[in-house]
Amino acid sequence: MKGFISYTHADHKLFQEFKPHLAHSARQGGAEFWADERINAGEQWNSEIEQAVDQAEIFLLLVSAKFFQSLYIFGTELPRIKVRAAACGGLVVPVILKRCTWEFE
Repeated sequence: MKGFISYTHADHKLFQEFKPHLAHSARQGGAEFWADERINAGEQWNSEIEQAVDQAEIFLLLVSAKFFQSLYIFGTELPRIKVRAAACGGLVVPVILKRCTWEFE
């Protein structure tokens, strides 16, 4: 099963701290999570992100106040995630990294 992790680069340190928690899912359930750190230099980052979203069935949203400030996340990633999750019956899981006021439709 493929997963996609949405986070803001402003929370990169928290993302790095969160990653070890995914190891158990990978070993036990075969889940493979993709994050933009897999994009290599010179690759078309936007198309790489779109392709990863389009292949995912699980979507982890690493939520913080900074997450909500990201125009890219709200203008590009989340709309695509909503469409993909609805199409495949995917699971969208908010993971609260830092306390914040939030609402996800």
